[in-house]
Amino acid sequence: YHLMGGPNLRWMTMPAKPSTGGGSSSSPSGTIVQLVSTQVVGFTTTNGVIPLDSSPPTSSEGSSFGLTVNLKPQDTANKVYVQGALAGSSGSGAQDVWALFLAGSTSAITAGTNDGITSQLQILSFLWQATTVSTATTSYTVRLGSNTAGTYTLNGQGGAGLFNNKVASTLTVFEVKD
Repeated sequence: YHLMGGPNLRWMTMPAKPSTGGGSSSSPSGTIVQLVSTQVVGFTTTNGVIPLDSSPPTSSEGSSFGLTVNLKPQDTANKVYVQGALAGSSGSGAQDVWALFLAGSTSAITAGTNDGITSQLQILSFLWQATTVSTATTSYTVRLGSNTAGTYTLNGQGGAGLFNNKVASTLTVFEVKD
């Protein structure tokens, strides 16, 4: 599996059967020891706004659409990455905005937007690395919305689905042996 992003691009090996617990300490560095993912297929809409300003997005803005993943890391020395591939569109004159939250946090830990093309299906993608790793279960949630009042359509455009509702948005969390 290949994780994308930034100047520190690196290949990582994924075992034939990803672990759901009790990873091997003999695994080489770069091995994905755990992978948890959720996917939303088919369109849905929200009128939730995530303002495009200098303040961090909050957990009351936009909608999560069920894009939440829980991960219990096996080792604090490992690295945890969160990757999103989010499909959707905002109405005319608006931008798509996404924000990533940790459980219990009211402020986003990272966020982004598209390039300003409106009323067309856009793919918003990100890769984020956790700065600290705990062995406690952590929930990661993505919230999406438009930057102005109007309808944001997940997995579609203009309040409708595309491709017979086969468009999907995915949130994946990886634990990688350091």
